[in-house]
Order: sequence, then structure tokens, then C-alpha cells
Amino acid sequence: MSSNSVVLAPRRKKAWALVGVLVIVVLLVGAVWRSAATSPTDTLQDKGPSNWFTAGVGQQDTAVPMPEFRTGLEDLPPSLRGTEVDGELAQDAQGRLKITRGVRNLFDYFLSTRGEQAEAIVHARIRAYVRSHLGSQAATQALSLLDQYLAYLQQLDEAVRPTAPDSLTELRQRLSQLEQMRAASFSPDVVQAFFGEDSAYDHYTVDKLGIMADGTLSGPQKASQLQALRQALPASLREHLNAAEQVQTLDQVSAEWAQRGGTATELRSIRENLVGAAAADRLEALDREEATWDTRVNKHLQARALILADVTLAEATRRERVQALRSAHFNGPDLQRIETLERIADAKQVTAGR
Repeated sequence: MSSNSVVLAPRRKKAWALVGVLVIVVLLVGAVWRSAATSPTDTLQDKGPSNWFTAGVGQQDTAVPMPEFRTGLEDLPPSLRGTEVDGELAQDAQGRLKITRGVRNLFDYFLSTRGEQAEAIVHARIRAYVRSHLGSQAATQALSLLDQYLAYLQQLDEAVRPTAPDSLTELRQRLSQLEQMRAASFSPDVVQAFFGEDSAYDHYTVDKLGIMADGTLSGPQKASQLQALRQALPASLREHLNAAEQVQTLDQVSAEWAQRGGTATELRSIRENLVGAAAADRLEALDREEATWDTRVNKHLQARALILADVTLAEATRRERVQALRSAHFNGPDLQRIETLERIADAKQVTAGR
């Protein structure tokens, strides 16, 4: 999911690394960067440390010929052509800028073209767009906020560490460093508007890692705490956590349960906590189907092995009996599946005999 969640343009603009939710992971590992333009169901992408930002992100290159922008949308670079501007600029009845996440998204939309254009041009484009869409007072506020944001990005880039943290304690310390950086760069209302969901998800991620790493907790206990952690998220963010994240968590806790030799009651508790009773019922039904299938397969492979091992039979006779055995117990898609499993069993036998 992405906490950069606004209604996106019908045609997507180029993804911009680094600035989205889980920036903390960048500071922690130096490898995962968040797209500032992704939809709620998009996944994280590994972009490498500081892939877009370099020293001097807030500096102007005065040597670059400067176009004369009226709206900021003139002669757009290739990555923005055919897209609609992401984000929003709005002012209240008194002409003051409305501080929303959309303001940051707007900055990110244009800043995504760094590397295609000189920074001075990118910044001039943003400023022209702001002036063409806001009154004087709100525009002044927005441009001041832009300067603060550019300075913050510069500081963030310089703080990126390419090494992974040694412990969960260090991981939390880096999250604290990130939040201190934000608090020092912006007023509280801007921090909440620009990074509120990011911070909530960062803490969720770190706390989730802590629960998963706690060897004193049983599977059901972990599942219960993870579900409580999820429920504590803001409703809008909780809705955007995609099914893949939920399934991954269930797989991790279930794998630990299996390694510990847990009971069926524990597995049921894990599933109910993480995905609900109805989904737990469906998973149990799938377990029963898989168990029935596994029994059929094992019986078939054992009977087949006896036929193949009977040296009193001619090769053609063995093949005919194996075919008859297969056809007697399997049909349709199951017939194709059992043939594949037979080949796998034969390959394992050859490998074992070497």
C-alpha cells in the first residue's frame, strides 16, 4: 500500500522513489524506496539508496537557461506527458493555504522529473504552477513550504545510511531520528498533513517486526498482537493495507507454528485473529482437501512403485498397468497433476540413486 493516497490521474505518472511511506526503511537499510505516485495497492520497490537525490537538492543551478513559465505545465518532460497533475492546491475563505497531503503530492509530482531536467527548471516550474493556481497570500505560504520541503529532502538524503541496523533498538532509533528531522523542518500541522500516515505505517512496521522477533510469544499470541496492531492504525490506512501483506503475515506466523509443532487449535486461533472466522473456515476446508489429495497421491505413487519394481513383468505390461492405475483414480485436471507428480517422484528416485 502507499500512504501517498490521493485520487490519482487516469494515466499514471512516473513513480518517484524515496519520499513515501516507509522512508524509515530507507534510513534503516538504505535499499527500499517508496513511490510518491503509487496507488494504495502498489507494492514497495527496491530502488537502491538515494537513487534520485544527490547533494544540493535545494540549490539552484543559475547556469541553466531558464524557460519563462506561466503555468508550469509548458513543455513538460517525457515522464509527465499524457498525465494529469497529482496532488492539490486549495485556499480557505480568508485566502490562506489549506495544508493537506495533496500539497506534498503536488511537489512530488514535479520533483519526480529530477534527472530529466535541471533542478532550477523543476523548481521554477513548481513555483509557476503555484502562482497560477493560488492567490497571493496562499501562494506565498505554498512557496515558503516548498523551500522547507526542499531543505528537508536535502537533509534526508544526507542522513541516509547504506548499512542495515544491528538490532530492533537501532531500528527504532533511526525512526526517531527521522521524526525529529521532520519536527525540526516543519510546523506540527504540516508534519501531520505531510507525514501522518507515513509515521503511522512506519511505527506499525517496526512494531510488527518486534512482535515477529519475540521468541517468547506463541503463534496465537503473535497473531492476536499483530491484529491489534493493525486495528490501531487509522481507518484510512488500515483499509489500504493490501491482502498480500495480510497473507504474508499469516504465512510467517503459520510457518512458525508448524516449526514448533503447534496444535490445530492454535492454528485456528492464528487464522481467526489475522483473517477472521469465515476465512479461517475456508482455510480449514482447503486443508482438508489438500490432506485428501495428499493421501490419494501417496497411495497412487506407492501402488505405482510396486508395479514398476515387479521384474516378472515385461516393460510394456508395466506401462499398461501404470496407465490403468492412473486412469482408475484420476481424471481431468487431476490426471495432468498426477502425471507431473509421477515425473517428480521419478526424478527424486534417480537423484537418490546417484
